[in-house]
Amino acid sequence: ELLRIAGALKRKGKKVIYDAHEDVPLQILGKYWIPKPFRKIVSALFRNYENKIAASLDGIVTATSFIAERFRVINPNTIAINNYPFLQEFNQMHHPTEKINQVVYIGGLSENRGLFEMIGAMQQTEHVTLALAGSFSPAELEERAKKEAGWEKVNYKGQLDRNGVAELLAESKAGLVVLHDLPNYLDSQPIKMFEYMSASIPVIASDFPYWRSIIETHQCGICVNPYDKGAIAAAIQHFSSAADEARQMGMNGRKAIEEQFNWEREAIRLVDFYQKICGKDA
Repeated sequence: ELLRIAGALKRKGKKVIYDAHEDVPLQILGKYWIPKPFRKIVSALFRNYENKIAASLDGIVTATSFIAERFRVINPNTIAINNYPFLQEFNQMHHPTEKINQVVYIGGLSENRGLFEMIGAMQQTEHVTLALAGSFSPAELEERAKKEAGWEKVNYKGQLDRNGVAELLAESKAGLVVLHDLPNYLDSQPIKMFEYMSASIPVIASDFPYWRSIIETHQCGICVNPYDKGAIAAAIQHFSSAADEARQMGMNGRKAIEEQFNWEREAIRLVDFYQKICGKDA
């Protein structure tokens, strides 16, 4: 919605940088409130509009390298600045909490984000609960979710502040990110996955090639078919009982955060990018 302002500012001689946090044309393809027959049309129209303005701007900052590849074709001055967590925010040294037999999902609660698969998987687990934190989208989904088999093993936390999120992660044994295979999710970098790693808990993630490459390289979790409730349940049960393995994978994930996936490293690159565009005194 700010693109028209960006174009107007550029015409007035201002330095304009576009922060493309999402691949909106791909995101539109999964919007439930747009009638399905019109999604491709709306997506194509927006892509053309966005590309036309973005090509004229001084720089583009994207949230992933995949989005950057798309924009670099139309504007060479494009950089990917990854949305990784702050090093210390979820450091368990700052949140010494005893683990309980619980797994966690933090984020938007919707069908496309695996809400009903997570709830359904709980029906196939024993002696473990699922903590959900976030808002339902749409809001009416809450009543439907509460009628699902498996909800009796769900502890719904609602919307939490950052301290509440840190405490919830610290007491949990694993974190879930079982999004459906929509185009805008396949190559995304879900912040919740890196937050789980930052909090030293293993990840149970959708088996997308890019996500799998991160999790297998750093040995910090298990990838599953996001539509397979049995596979999700098996991964939950595994981390619920295999304490030593869960601890080791959590430590592996934390090491990856400290060495690579942290905001402190990205911030240096972002400031340098702005200074090259605006001048060293900016």
